[in-house]
This record gives sequence, structure tokens and C-alpha cells, in this order.
Amino acid sequence: MIALALSFAAALGFLGAGFFVDTAFGRSRVFHHLSVVIAAGILLGVAFADLLPESFDALDTTYAALWIGVGFLALFLVEALMRAHTHHHEPHAHAHSHANAHAHSHAPVDEDGCVPAHAILPFLIGLALHNFTDGLVIGTSYEVSDSASTAVAAGILIHQIPVGLSFAAVLIASNVPHRRMRRNAALIGGMIVLGTLVVLAIPDLSDTTLGALTALSAGAVLYIAGGHLLPEAQSEYRHPGVAAAFVIALLGTIAFVGLFSDEHSHGADDDADHAAHADHASHDD
Repeated sequence: MIALALSFAAALGFLGAGFFVDTAFGRSRVFHHLSVVIAAGILLGVAFADLLPESFDALDTTYAALWIGVGFLALFLVEALMRAHTHHHEPHAHAHSHANAHAHSHAPVDEDGCVPAHAILPFLIGLALHNFTDGLVIGTSYEVSDSASTAVAAGILIHQIPVGLSFAAVLIASNVPHRRMRRNAALIGGMIVLGTLVVLAIPDLSDTTLGALTALSAGAVLYIAGGHLLPEAQSEYRHPGVAAAFVIALLGTIAFVGLFSDEHSHGADDDADHAAHADHASHDD
């Protein structure tokens, strides 16, 4: 129950950050223009400071690189399929809009949105995979000790804040309706809880499996941020603050996530060492 409560807390961190951005900046045109590049900086910061180091710690270099590549390629293929589907339906949507000027658009993003419709699903899939992996981490750390689980969950809660910020920033830039944004936020935040439930149901999840999932999510996040959001922002906007916003978001996230993840990971490692020594002593007795 402790692990489940901690995963709910991490999910609330994600939801709270997204709600804050939507409430405070959702109506700002300046933020609308800068939100995509800010999201790219935040997600790349999370990848560089957290996901990539964790992947290479858990797996051999070759396997880590392989799973990162698989995650990157999987999101590329998903977006390619969505792009083809969107383009296939564009003529019908265009004709429909001329036939009835007062009809609602069926496209998830209107003509002012920076992020095209075909990019939204890969973005949501990538964040869902990332949050699911975070839930697995909380569950597996609970197997070590309660204090280890608390320390790890605190670190995940901290880095869920920038993830929630990036989620809201991209959906605001895409002009996604508030109701749909809240529904997607609940689903993606709930993936943390789902990951923890999976570990509680299957307690023998190996470190290799967890490392592979972390590497997969790293590749997905790298594709979302570096392969799509950043080029999209650079091509769409010539706002003088774009470069500065990206640098601040990237370096700020690396410092923020890196500082807290180091602190909490050391605490979790100490708890794991104590648990291992206690187990060894019991066998000696």
C-alpha cells in the first residue's frame, strides 16, 4: 500500500504541474509561441539527466543503445502512420469546413497550432511509456525497503514536475480543448500507478527488464523532443526568445532533476546496501 500511495503522489505531481501551466499561462500568446521549445528543452533535460544515465547503468552499453534506438524508431513509425492517416483525411475535412462555416473542426489541432495533429499521439505514447516506467521503479524500490521506496518516489515526484510542464505546454500549443487535455493528463498520470500495480502483481521483475523499459522511454523522449518538437519550433517561430527559452529550459531541467535525483538515489542505494548486509548477516547466523 505504501508503494501505491507513493505512485499516486508522483501522479499528482505530474497533474499539478500541468494544471498550473494551463491555468497560469494557457491564455498567454507569448507562452503559446514559446511553449513548444520550452517543452523540448524540458524533455531533453529529463532524458540527459535521468533516463539515459539510468539506461546505461542498468544495461550493457550495446543493449542500452539498442533499446534507445528501438524506442526512437517506434515513435518515428507511429508518427509516420499518423501523418499518413491525417493527410488521407485532409481533403474531406477541408471540403466540410467550406460546406459549413459554423461547423466544428474534426482535426485535433486548428490552423494556428504549432504541433500538427499527427504528432500528438506519439507525444502522448512517449510520456505514457515514461510514466509507466517510473511506476515500475517505485514498485521495485519498495521491494528493497520502505525508506528506499520513499526516497525513489520523492525523486520521481520531483522530475514529474517538468514532465507535467512539458505535457501542458505541448497541448496548449496544439490548441487541444481543456476537457481533452484533462482526460489525457489523467490517463498519462495514471500510468505511474499502473506501473506500480504491475510490479506488485509480478514482484520478480528483473533489473534488465526495467533497464530496457527505461531505455525505450529514453529513445521515445529523445525522438519527441529532439526529432520533432525542437525542429518544429525552430521552423514555425522566429521569436527572439526561442533560443533563450530552450537553453534555460534545458539547463534548468538538467540542474533541477540532476540535483534531486543524485540526492535521492544515494539515499536509496544506502538503504539497498543496508538491506543486503542484513540479509547476509541473517544467512551467516
